[in-house]
Amino acid sequence: MALLVGMAFAANTSLAAVSFTGGATPVAVLLTRTVTAVLILAWLLRARGVPWALPPRQRYGSMALGCLFATYAYCILAALQYLPLGVVVATFYTFPIFIALIEWFSGQEPFSARTAIALGIAFVGVLCALNVSAE
Repeated sequence: MALLVGMAFAANTSLAAVSFTGGATPVAVLLTRTVTAVLILAWLLRARGVPWALPPRQRYGSMALGCLFATYAYCILAALQYLPLGVVVATFYTFPIFIALIEWFSGQEPFSARTAIALGIAFVGVLCALNVSAE
């Protein structure tokens, strides 16, 4: 299940770029993605017998996070109309690398070889997404 979710999340930006070449708008892409996610989530919750309603505190927190997520998703999809896919992906997916570096330099997090290796792998992933070669 986690692998499928990861693959769907990774394919989202690329498929959105393809949709835009066919004339779709960011709002249409977001609406399609959101309705699909809600239907799958509702099906999973029902299949597992999990109640749909949340306690008020969790409900308001979830709504706030949903608004934040919707805003960032719209901004990424809107950027795809004006910038190449590689630039959008590089801008969005390198921010964790920069956050980790800032935390190291500011002393908020200790330097560790494990994190450095993970950041290196993440950077190689961004390069692959940008289709950068060593030539």
